[in-house]
Amino acid sequence: MGSVLMVLTVAALAFFTTPSTATLLSSSSASFLTVNRCEEYPVKQLNFVERSKIPHDCRCPPGFVAVRTYPQTNRALCVGIRSAGPWQDGCVQSGTSTDYYDLDQTDLGEVRELLLHLNVSECWISARRLLKFGELVRRLPGTHWNAPVELPKHSHLLFPVSNYSKNHACATVRIDQQSDQLAYQNCSATLPQLCIYREASLLQLHCEANEFTTRYSSHQRYCFSIRKSSWSTVRLLRLAMKANGSFLIDNNRKGQLLVEMYDASKDCSDSSNVIYADQKESTHHAHRRDADDTQTISNRDLIRIASSDPNNFACIAQQRLQIENDSLVVSDGTGPGMYLYFDKARHKLFLTVYGDRWFWREDPSSNGFVCFTNANDEQLYRPRVKRLRSSHVQWGELAPNASTIAADRMMYEVKLEEYGPPRPYWCEAHLVPDFALIKTDTVMAQRKANCRRYFSATIELLLARSSSRTPDTLRLKDYDGRIEEYIKNRRKRLPELKHIFAAIKSIQVKRVEDFWTSASNDWYTVRLVLHIVTKCAKKWDKAELLEPERNEIGKMSFIVAPSFITGSCIRLSSISFTLQISALQHPA
Repeated sequence: MGSVLMVLTVAALAFFTTPSTATLLSSSSASFLTVNRCEEYPVKQLNFVERSKIPHDCRCPPGFVAVRTYPQTNRALCVGIRSAGPWQDGCVQSGTSTDYYDLDQTDLGEVRELLLHLNVSECWISARRLLKFGELVRRLPGTHWNAPVELPKHSHLLFPVSNYSKNHACATVRIDQQSDQLAYQNCSATLPQLCIYREASLLQLHCEANEFTTRYSSHQRYCFSIRKSSWSTVRLLRLAMKANGSFLIDNNRKGQLLVEMYDASKDCSDSSNVIYADQKESTHHAHRRDADDTQTISNRDLIRIASSDPNNFACIAQQRLQIENDSLVVSDGTGPGMYLYFDKARHKLFLTVYGDRWFWREDPSSNGFVCFTNANDEQLYRPRVKRLRSSHVQWGELAPNASTIAADRMMYEVKLEEYGPPRPYWCEAHLVPDFALIKTDTVMAQRKANCRRYFSATIELLLARSSSRTPDTLRLKDYDGRIEEYIKNRRKRLPELKHIFAAIKSIQVKRVEDFWTSASNDWYTVRLVLHIVTKCAKKWDKAELLEPERNEIGKMSFIVAPSFITGSCIRLSSISFTLQISALQHPA
């Protein structure tokens, strides 16, 4: 017969944490169109746990249904469809790292069939655009939070065409009998939301070594374990038993968690004595089955509960309450959090993290947070982060009444991006047990100037309608190319300003302010904000920069003529035809 699972009530001392502050809560729970049947019926006192009798929905988070199982694993392809509403981060609390576009053809077919059965022809997915002209990013927890969406090589799906003028920033999938496609939609539209889950149920997260909790939020307040102990230890644990510390199998989900712990354990997966926590010693007995029954059940399918030799070791399943409240979010600032600080003297950016044990992370070796910066309206960067050695950090004295979370602190250096004007930086993380999203304040930071000067300029670019796409379909890099070509042509035609052009290291379009059509309807006028980086020069001192007409780059503004780019010209400033340049930063 298969492995034997014995039953005993075991309690552990509960460890309580102090709730803490978060800047933003995760989205509130919504009702599901899909119905999870796992916990629908209570489970009577068990003499054995039979894998094949546990509903497949127990491999899914609450609200999700299993549409396919994966052989030789405890995983299933699970689908959750939330009721119609505006776009939200509605799949985060499942802890999933899978979205619709990650699936292969077989899995896609199963999901499409369910959507069509529920008469869903279009639904939200967990992706959206965060920047005005930015790319589609993932909105699922973990290290890929806000990472660009990447379609697998085998995928038949294509990225949707952006229509920036309609402010459509949230992603949907549209389904019919023959096809499916990704699309952008106004985030306020009312649509169901599609969530996909195909991960295992157990992670370590905030629990101790060799303990588990659920990947999804519904059981993350508890820590579960299965470990070998002598029978004398078992008797001592009985004396310490508490109701909230027993691993009570009162529903099929707890039975599924026990099976997954049993399989994941290095010490107990081949043990003949496994004890879980809702039976007394007198009920330990072998459950007899007819020979015909046992022949149809594989060795790993039936986990029997049997008496054990008191001289042997047994594996004991336990649970303990790790987090007392439903959330670690409070308003007094004593809980898990992050603080971002720019040291202007060193030109370095530091992040202090408090209580990172309570940050949700799939991989125990990851930081549990992700930092971001954006250089313009199109690109969101994820700067590198380096943890500082404790010997390199001198902490101040903690207050006598400081919480344990305040004492659990560490510091990181956030690596600043390339030289340039100040740019915003911030960091984000999700907390257990409810996936509350915490964010630092946004901090402006930059590398030391290193003998560079930074300027901003507003220009108006004229585009011939007959030879150009509409301005709202052009990317910032398209405008960069047009500006670069314009400067190149002016440089050739004006050799007397060679030293001025040589002082310019780079010009980048950072924002499209506005655009409109001419009275004759022949031209588009596009107002752009540029950032200009120049080399150092003594004559470019602060006094001179206070008067735009004495700025030598400003001389370019008086050369107002059609550019040699086909179908476009540049008009410098909308009123005086003067390129107004203002200093953003001067070298120290």
